[in-house]
Amino acid sequence: MSQTEVCKSICVVTRAISNLLLNEWIKFPTTDRERNRIKRRFMEKSNLPGVIGALDGTHIAIVPPNTAREHIYLNRKHFHSKNVQVVCDYDLRILALNAQHGGRSHDSHVWRTSRLREYMRTTYWLGGSSSWLIGDSGYPQEPWLMTPVHDPPEGSPEARYNAAIILARNCVERCIGVWKGWFRCLRRDRTLHYSPEKAGQIINCCAVLHNMALYYRVPLPQAILEEDINGQRNDNFYIIPAEDGSTIRRRLIAQHFR
Repeated sequence: MSQTEVCKSICVVTRAISNLLLNEWIKFPTTDRERNRIKRRFMEKSNLPGVIGALDGTHIAIVPPNTAREHIYLNRKHFHSKNVQVVCDYDLRILALNAQHGGRSHDSHVWRTSRLREYMRTTYWLGGSSSWLIGDSGYPQEPWLMTPVHDPPEGSPEARYNAAIILARNCVERCIGVWKGWFRCLRRDRTLHYSPEKAGQIINCCAVLHNMALYYRVPLPQAILEEDINGQRNDNFYIIPAEDGSTIRRRLIAQHFR
C-alpha cells in the first residue's frame, strides 16, 4: 500500500474505534461493585485499602506541529510530545486516559485540569470518602488522591505506607510498558507523524486495543517478556474539603500501617 492509502486507512480505523468502542472499553469505575472489585485486588497485592486506580503520566513523542502553539508540546527533555495521563487497575486495564495536553504541561497540571479530578472531588463530597487514586510525589496530596510521605523515618508507619504505595503504583508503570510494547508507535524511539489532534486519537485507540488484548488474553509481545517490567484551579467553584488530603493520609497510615 502507498503511504497515502495507509494514512487514509488509519484515519478510518481510528475514527471507527473512537466512535464505536472508546466508551465501551475505557470505563472508570462508577458503581460500588466495580470499585470494590478493584479495591480487593489492590488490597490483596499491596495491603493498601481504598484504591480504585493508579495514576501516572507518560510522554508520547510527536513531530513538531506546524502551529503558533508549538512551544506547548516541547517537554523538559527537549522533544515534542503529548503528556498523557493514564489511570489503570492492578491488572493493567486502562480505566481513564487524557491525551489532550502538550508535553510542556506538568503531570500535576494535567491532573488539576482533568474531568477525572472533578469527578473524584464530586464523588468525595457526595459521600465517597473511602475511595481514592494513588500517584507519585509529583501529584498533590488530596482527599481523593493518596501520594507518598516525604522522607519518612526508616521503620516508621509512614515508611511502611510508602512501601505499600510503591508496590501498588508499580501496576501503572507496568501498564504503560505493556501498552507501549504492543504499540511501538508510542515509544520514545518512534514518533507519531501526525497533528497533535490526530495523535491524540491514535493514542486513545491504542488504549482501547490494549484493553481488548488483555480481555481476550492476547500473548504479550516477546520484547515485553524480555524486559524487566516489574491547571489551573477555578477559585470561584473550589471548596475546601472538610478534611484535607494530608489528614486523610495520616488516618490511613494510623489505621493500617502501625
